[in-house]
Amino acid sequence: GDEAGLAFNDELARELISLGLEAHASAKLTWCLNHKGTDEVKRLGDVDVLVISPDQTRIWVIEAKDLKMCRTLGETARRLSEYQGKPKSNGKPDNLMKHLTRVAYVRKHAVDLQKRFGLAKIPSVAGMVVVGSPQPMETIAIPGGKDAVTIRKDDLANVQWNGG
Repeated sequence: GDEAGLAFNDELARELISLGLEAHASAKLTWCLNHKGTDEVKRLGDVDVLVISPDQTRIWVIEAKDLKMCRTLGETARRLSEYQGKPKSNGKPDNLMKHLTRVAYVRKHAVDLQKRFGLAKIPSVAGMVVVGSPQPMETIAIPGGKDAVTIRKDDLANVQWNGG
């Protein structure tokens, strides 16, 4: 699973680069923010794909998931339960909550992105979930606001990447 996930991150980064964006697959927060590898930073995990807009005013924190299409109502319900943006029954964050927490951390430290990438001004930070096949999260309002928007890899060319 990990290998397939990393391969999807790389594939997505290549696709974004072909669209004229600067993209970094499996970006460690220690690298992109120049932060020490504290327990907090390690718990946040890596950014699947970090994207810098063409105008260099926005940084995108992308959660990339190459999920299989749901075939049954039960699979759909399970998938949606993994993307609610809240703790699971065991108290650990679900997949969306992990992503939203990572986006919030990167946003809080946007000045460090500016320094790391030599940007003219502090960038705005946005989150996005990119999936490889149709998912129920695309059609149902999911908590988490604009940082939880889910789109398909095939629709990347339609995204307004610049900050503006």
